[in-house]
Amino acid sequence: MIVGEGTYGEERFPVTEEPVVRLLIRDEPAVTWELALSEGEDPRLLLDGHAYGFGTDGAAGCFADAAAWETLSGKVRRYYEERDGDACVSVGDGHVHAVDEATGSDLVSFYTEGDGTWPVWLGRSAAGELVSVVVITSYL
Repeated sequence: MIVGEGTYGEERFPVTEEPVVRLLIRDEPAVTWELALSEGEDPRLLLDGHAYGFGTDGAAGCFADAAAWETLSGKVRRYYEERDGDACVSVGDGHVHAVDEATGSDLVSFYTEGDGTWPVWLGRSAAGELVSVVVITSYL
């Protein structure tokens, strides 16, 4: 099923799946999905077609260990701003992986289709355990 149309450079192509990135936490199927919310966010207050999410003005996001955010985000900044090739490892298509060796924490970046707010969804197992985190990365 075609869900939209994408562009790369000057070429247009059909998109057959909604682009997402997923962080698999447990190898179990998600049987329920819920919008990830921060404190004070109430989904009942959202207008149709709107969602809470993370904001970006660089068309990028990441999955990271929050406990090591300062170290990991500092490595990403050094990688891009100072061209420090030892700060991160390129994992292809401009995505990077940073590791905090002291804690074993890591960060993996991804791109969105543009600036704005991108919804984050939490998948839960039949037992209610968090098994997956998904970010829709396209306007489609």
